[in-house]
Formats: sequence, C-alpha cells, structure tokens
Amino acid sequence: QKIETDMDQLREFYRKTPEVTLMGQVAELKGQLADSERRIESLKAEKAEIHLAKEQFRSNVHRLARALRRERDKLASKKANNDCERQQLHLTYDPDDKSFVMGGNQDEIQRILTDLNRISQSQ
Repeated sequence: QKIETDMDQLREFYRKTPEVTLMGQVAELKGQLADSERRIESLKAEKAEIHLAKEQFRSNVHRLARALRRERDKLASKKANNDCERQQLHLTYDPDDKSFVMGGNQDEIQRILTDLNRISQSQ
C-alpha cells in the first residue's frame, strides 16, 4: 500500500516537473508543425494545379489566336482574289440583244474602246 502511494506521489511530482510540462508542449508543437507542413504541401499542390490550368488556358488562347489569324488571312486572300476577278475583263453573250457584252474594270474597257476607235479611224 505504502509503496503504491509512494509511487503515485512520485508520478504526481514527476508530472509537475518543468521538464515534463515542456515535453508535453514540444509534443503539441510537433503535432501543430506536422499539420502546418501538411497544409503547406496541400497548398503547393493546389498552386501547381492552378499554374498548370493557367498554362493550358494560355496555350489554348494562343492556339485560338493562330487559328483566327489563319482564317482572317484566308478571308483576306479570298477577298483579294474576288476583287481581282471582278476587275478582270470578261466577255459574255446577251441572248436577248444577240450581242456580246464586255464587263470588268471600266477604265480598262474605256482604254480598249479608245484604242479600237483610233485603229478604225486610221484605216
């Protein structure tokens, strides 16, 4: 009995020593440190995912810009070709008048008509 009470007293005394109190605080702080490290690693992983998503978005924006530029260039090229074709001289037959009609660039048509008139007058 006495030995047990002595042991209990010794344990109580030991629990109240500053070393044991400090060891308890150290253990609590180690737990907090581990929790903080886990949160830091989680935030780093989240940051990496966000960075990857940002880079993918940036890549997609650049790809879209290139596609848009290609389509604009195609459209401009097609428009230039259409303008060029519209300006070229062409001859069509009008079945109602039973005559040929020349179309295209009016300046070019006028120049040709002037040349033809000059040739016919010189003969």
